[in-house]
Amino acid sequence: MKQTLLLFFLIFSISLSAQVTLKLTEPTGSTTVLASDDDITAKGFIKNEAEDTVTLMWKRNVIELKDGWETAVCDKNLCYIPTYGETSAADGTHLVLAPGEESNFDVHVYPDGTEGFAIVEVTATDITNSDNTVTGRFEFNQMSTNTINFNKAAIKIYPNPTVDFISISDADQVERLIIYNIVGRPVKIFDANYMNHYDVMDLPTGMYLVRLMGENDRTIKTVRLSKKRGA
Repeated sequence: MKQTLLLFFLIFSISLSAQVTLKLTEPTGSTTVLASDDDITAKGFIKNEAEDTVTLMWKRNVIELKDGWETAVCDKNLCYIPTYGETSAADGTHLVLAPGEESNFDVHVYPDGTEGFAIVEVTATDITNSDNTVTGRFEFNQMSTNTINFNKAAIKIYPNPTVDFISISDADQVERLIIYNIVGRPVKIFDANYMNHYDVMDLPTGMYLVRLMGENDRTIKTVRLSKKRGA
C-alpha cells in the first residue's frame, strides 16, 4: 500500500512539475511597418497563471530581419537595446511574475528608412521548471509609404531644454506621449490633450526620450528631451 501511495505521489509530482502555467498573448497577424517609421511595436502580454511566483528567463530568436533593421524586446522591467537578445542571471534581468501577474512582452522593430519585413520569436521559460515555457511569434510586414499624410519632421517638442512643461508642435496626429529615462524605463505617460501642455516639473534633471504615439499605438517619432533644474 505504501509503495502504491509513493508511486502515485511521484506521478502526481511529475505531472505538476510539467504543467505549463504561463500564458503568452502575441499579436494575431502581421504588424504593419512603414519604411519611414522610427519604431513600431508588436504588443504582447505574458501572464503567470500559477499559484506561486515564477522567475522567467527569455530569449529572442530572429527568424527573418531585413538588412538595416533592428529589433528589441520590452517587458515590465525594461525596453532592452537591440543587441540584448536574452536575459541573464548575471545582470539581474530575469522577469519575476507573482501569481496572476501579467507583464507586457513586446517586440519592437526599427526600420531605419528601409522597406522590408521581420519575423521574431521570443521564448520565456521558468528557471525552476524548463517544461513551463511559452513561445510567441511576432511578424512585421511592409506597407506603401504613400499612406503617410503628415510631415514627421515638423513635429517637435518645445521648450527643449525644459524646466517645468513641454508642448508639441503640429500635434494633430499625436495621441499619447511616453517619457523614458536613460535606462529605458517609462517615467511618465500622457494622453494628448487640447491644452497641449504636459507637466514634467517633477522629473529629475537629466536626459530623457519622449516617444510620440499615434493611432493604433504606432510610434510617430522619438525625441530626446533635456530636463533642467528650476531656478
